[in-house]
Amino acid sequence: QWKVEETSVIKVISSSRAFVQTVDEARPTLKKDRIKTDLEKLKAEEQANISSQANLLGSNVRYEAYKKLEKEFFVQRLNQRGPANK
Repeated sequence: QWKVEETSVIKVISSSRAFVQTVDEARPTLKKDRIKTDLEKLKAEEQANISSQANLLGSNVRYEAYKKLEKEFFVQRLNQRGPANK
């Protein structure tokens, strides 16, 4: 177990949301003739975002642990949801 400051987690969540928004905004502008270049740019942004988040949390190990907890949280939430047709 490890402890991390609440403000660091908030910054990590905010940067994740900002990255998702960037990808969502870029999606309509992707062109077939530039798709490889555009995807490479997005991949570079993703790697920079991961490095920044790992730095905020203190290490890559903490980042990986955070991502694991995040995944478990969302899987649990999805499993608790009822069927959509109710």
